[in-house]
Amino acid sequence: MPESLDIPATETTPGVLFDPQSRELRFEGESYPEDVHEFFAPILDWIEASIGPDSKLTVVLRLWYLNTGSTKSLLVMLRMLADKVAAGAEVDVVWCHLPDLELMREAGEELLGGCGLPYRIESVNTA
Repeated sequence: MPESLDIPATETTPGVLFDPQSRELRFEGESYPEDVHEFFAPILDWIEASIGPDSKLTVVLRLWYLNTGSTKSLLVMLRMLADKVAAGAEVDVVWCHLPDLELMREAGEELLGGCGLPYRIESVNTA
C-alpha cells in the first residue's frame, strides 16, 4: 500500500492528500505557487515511488484556478500516471469544476483529453 501524502493548502497552492483507505489522491484549491517545481516535486516523487503495476488509484482534481506553470506540471503528472497505467496500474481521474467556471471545465478537457487516462469531468456546487 502506498505511503500517505499530505501537503496542506496555502493561499497559492492546493491541498494534496492521499487517503490509503479510499486509494484517492485529492488536490483541492488554487494552484499558482511561486516555485511550481518545488511544489510539484514531492508529488511526482511520491507517484514514482508509490504507484506500481498492481496499484489502484483515483485522482480527484478540485482546482479552481491554475497558472501556466501548474498546468505544465499537472500535464507531467498525468503523463507519469499514464505510464503507470501502461505498466499495469489502474488510475482514474475526476476533474471537478464549479458550474460558473466554464474555463476550468475546458482546461480539464484539454489536459485530460490527450493523456490516455480514463477520466470524467464533474460540475460541483461548492469549492
